[in-house]
Amino acid sequence: MRPTTGNKAERIFWAGVIAGLLIYWLLSRSRLDPDRIAKAGYNLIAPFYDSALEVFGGLDEVRRTMVERLELEADDQVLEVCVGTGANLPYIAQRIGPTGKIYGIDISEGMLAQAKKKLPAIPCPVELREGYAQALPYPDDYFDAVMNLGAMNFITDRRKAIDEMVRVAKPGARIAFCDETLAPDGNLRSILSRLVLMLVPRLRPPIDLVPEPGARLSYVANGLMYIVDWRKSFAVV
Repeated sequence: MRPTTGNKAERIFWAGVIAGLLIYWLLSRSRLDPDRIAKAGYNLIAPFYDSALEVFGGLDEVRRTMVERLELEADDQVLEVCVGTGANLPYIAQRIGPTGKIYGIDISEGMLAQAKKKLPAIPCPVELREGYAQALPYPDDYFDAVMNLGAMNFITDRRKAIDEMVRVAKPGARIAFCDETLAPDGNLRSILSRLVLMLVPRLRPPIDLVPEPGARLSYVANGLMYIVDWRKSFAVV
């Protein structure tokens, strides 16, 4: 993803992000189940998701950076929470080799169906299943790395989801999540960033929800996305 300030694609991108988060905000204050609505929405757009993302230049740079932050090695077992259409699978597989294994979980069976189409080209075992980020169906201390890209802003209970990512990671494992934001960068951008984050708090990087010390916040994609990453403690504080 290589957005340029003032670019038409960037404006469309942000309109979609903010519209989606405003819808989430309205749903969260209604009696409707946000997770159920999100599932239905992703099922609807799943066949067009990858093509639509390419309109904005894709997320190759962000995906590579995320996987680099995991410090993967051959034979690692990696969990991607909210795996979506499986666009990150090739980047992970390249690092862990044919003897590693990728696990992916997603709320949407439609998105998982798209991910399954990519599996023949992935040179390592991949296990996909339907489920919720807030209740991961995996044992404690199981994965060598855990990641989430592009879903944290929409997860209903983000604290619980982050706690679950920590729970299933082995002590010493790298954990990372990434989503849209607007980073402060210069006087005008800083003012705009404060305004946007005030109006749409879900765009604020939730580094404060990480239950362990040492989490790092950084920005990518011209400040339009954040990454929070850390290493799980051997003794949780």
